[in-house]
Amino acid sequence: MIVKYQTSARSYERKFKREMMKAGYYNTASGITNYIVQYGKNSITVKTQKGSSISITRGQLRRAISFTLFKRTIIRKDMEGFSSYSSALFGMINRIFHHIARLLKLREGYRLSLKTLRFWASGLEREKNGLQLLKKIGENFVLFNFFQILQSGPNCLKQLDRYNLYAYIDSGSFSLYNQKCKKGLQNLSLFDEQTEQDMILKGYADFINANKNNPIIIKLIL
Repeated sequence: MIVKYQTSARSYERKFKREMMKAGYYNTASGITNYIVQYGKNSITVKTQKGSSISITRGQLRRAISFTLFKRTIIRKDMEGFSSYSSALFGMINRIFHHIARLLKLREGYRLSLKTLRFWASGLEREKNGLQLLKKIGENFVLFNFFQILQSGPNCLKQLDRYNLYAYIDSGSFSLYNQKCKKGLQNLSLFDEQTEQDMILKGYADFINANKNNPIIIKLIL
């Protein structure tokens, strides 16, 4: 996780502590009131509206805040990775970001999205100097496409590791279509049979499977 989000998480958590010391309670996403029994040095003791007592560590809360700042959009289930009391923790996150977030009721649960902008640099698959410059100015996110990665070679992804960057990766079908148009290869189908098999069905699918747990790749766009 990017260091600046960890630093920001501490600030957000401390602000939440000050608010809770005054208010003494917060509401979950569904509107249930949770009461702060103790906001200690290491953990937060909460009494639920039903009368049960639970504990969430400040470290768990800070990691959840950092995760939210990084992902920008989260659901309640995401909080299960930080605490078994995911609803209570999600309520804390909702309270912390209520001024810059939108809470949406889903068919099952809730989704919270930060109403902030993130800059994504594109077209840098072959630009080593561009990636280096991007990092120097404090940016961390790029948009790559699979078609350009194939043309650039595996070193393209290694550069993400080198500069600690994160990527969204789409299929690159639009880039392939444009190249076909420039070469006068337009036809009724976007891809000929061989290209569709190699580039889309097999190539991109294999790439997705190989990188689904790669931490530098935030999302693969189908």
